[in-house]
Amino acid sequence: MNSENQTFIEENSLTTKPIFFTCILTVEIPGILCSFLIFFYFIFNWRLMMIKSLHNHPIFLLTILTILYLTADLPFIMSFIRTGFDIIRIPSFCKWWFWFDYTLTAESLYLAAISSIQRHIVVFHSQWLRSRRLRWMVHYIPLIFCVIYPALFYIIIMFLYPCTNFYDETSLNCMYPCYMNTIAITTTDWIVNSAIPVWTNGIANLLLIVRVIHSKRKIYRQQRNTWNKQKKLAFNLLVYSLLYFLWFPTTIIMLIQYSVYPTLIQDILAVYYVYASCIFVAPLQPFMFLLALPELTQSIKRQLRLARPTVATEIPLAVPKPNLTSKRIHVNNDGQN
Repeated sequence: MNSENQTFIEENSLTTKPIFFTCILTVEIPGILCSFLIFFYFIFNWRLMMIKSLHNHPIFLLTILTILYLTADLPFIMSFIRTGFDIIRIPSFCKWWFWFDYTLTAESLYLAAISSIQRHIVVFHSQWLRSRRLRWMVHYIPLIFCVIYPALFYIIIMFLYPCTNFYDETSLNCMYPCYMNTIAITTTDWIVNSAIPVWTNGIANLLLIVRVIHSKRKIYRQQRNTWNKQKKLAFNLLVYSLLYFLWFPTTIIMLIQYSVYPTLIQDILAVYYVYASCIFVAPLQPFMFLLALPELTQSIKRQLRLARPTVATEIPLAVPKPNLTSKRIHVNNDGQN
């Protein structure tokens, strides 16, 4: 990249980064409040939301990951976007921060992908979940894998992989983990922990839409109510995964950078912001959860309705009407007299 292009990017980043920071902050704070609202609703309605509704388990796990990301990870990223440097650059902190960030991201991607596959079971093969053995095989074990595997993977390659992490005292940023100097491990990490779950999520959701439409043609005339239930359930389960389509441009850009253009993100400012658009997934995700949880939205509407002040209606005082009948009789009697 020549010096003129570098200067152009630096000048434009001075004006675009504050806008990018403001956009993230605008959705982060409401996202935190909404995440805690969903979390406590699950806690206080555990039997209804968790024991009786298996399809809510991925939402609950993603809510916990969202709270951790928005409160303990994203603030450091936003600080870097605003100032251009990492506020804490101690090697031990940097290593744990990278582990925390990469683990939360991979867990979220895997949970979204696995839940997309499980939607097909919930919508079309719900009888499988009646068997305890099948319920563990197709529901609980995949969710446990989504939480444990990424944490162990990054512990191994960041803390146990035999390489030396370099520390530059003059650098304003945290140094990346040393495993990223090994192309084979870096490529495997990107394929296994980013590309595969992102594309699995997209393909599974598209197939779900196709299956719901196809089932309409098969059973719409005979079992109209059944198809309506399938459509409603599929929509509720599908809606919060749509945000993960923001990861498609990110994976494509990373593919180009790994294979053809190693400095793509650094050379083209617009590509950097497209690549970083996946940051908005976590802050916006709680609002999509509200659409996927009709019980919670109905509860919120009910509480707002009860909290709305009632205006007392004024009841006019009853004014006795004149007794026209007796008056008419009295007049008639006078006439007769």
